[in-house]
Amino acid sequence: MNDDLFNDEIIGIEIIINYLSNLKDMKEEDHFEEIGREKIVESIDHFVSDGDKDLCSLVDSLVLDLADPELCYEMAANIGWVDVKKYGQVVIDSKDIENNYFFAVNIGDADVLRHGQVIIDSLDPEYNYLFALYVENAKVSEHGKAVMRSKDVWYNYVFAHDVFGADIKGHGKVIIDSKDLYYNYTFAEEIDGCDMKGHCDVLLNSDKKDFYMNKAKEEAQYHLYPYLGIEKGKVKEKK
Repeated sequence: MNDDLFNDEIIGIEIIINYLSNLKDMKEEDHFEEIGREKIVESIDHFVSDGDKDLCSLVDSLVLDLADPELCYEMAANIGWVDVKKYGQVVIDSKDIENNYFFAVNIGDADVLRHGQVIIDSLDPEYNYLFALYVENAKVSEHGKAVMRSKDVWYNYVFAHDVFGADIKGHGKVIIDSKDLYYNYTFAEEIDGCDMKGHCDVLLNSDKKDFYMNKAKEEAQYHLYPYLGIEKGKVKEKK
C-alpha cells in the first residue's frame, strides 16, 4: 500500500474495506498501524449511509468480526446506523475496562449494568470510582465494594468524599486499617458520618500524635477535639 494515500483527509471506502478484511491476517501488534481507528470510522461515517443496507451489513460484519473493543466503541460513538447492543456486546466480552467505562458514559442506550459489571469484576479502584461518579444508574454500592476490596486509600477516600450514596464507614474502615496518618486525619476532618473515634485512635496511637493534635488545634477542627482528647476551653480562639 502507498502510505501517501493515508495522508488524505478522507480515505476511500474501498481501501477501508480492504484494510479491515486483511487485519485478521496481520499480527495483532500491527493492527491499525497503517490506518488508525479514528480514521477508519471517519471514512465509514463519510461514505456509508443507512440507506445502503448491503454496504452497512458488510462494514458491520468486518468490524464486529475483529472484536476490537476500541474500534467498536468508536463506531458506536460516531456512526448513527450501528446496532449499539451488538457493538456494546463486543466491548463487554472484551473485559476492557477503559472502553466499557467510556461506552457506558457516552453511548445512549448502552447496557449500563452489564458494562458496570465488567468494571466491578475488575476490582480496578480508579474505574470503579469513575463509573459510580459519572454513570447514571450505576450500582454505587457494588462499585464501592470493589474499591474497598482494592484497599487503595486514595480511591476509598475520594469515593466516600465524592460519590452520593457511598458507604462512608465501609470506606473509612479501609482507611483506618491502613493506619495511614494523613488519610485518617483527612477522612475525619472532611467526611460527614465517618467513624470519628476510629480515625482519631489511629492518630493517637502513632508517634505523630502530638503533630496531629497540634494540627487540629491550629486548624480549629473542633469536631475532632473530643476524639483527640483536646479540651476546647484550653485552646486559644483564633482572632
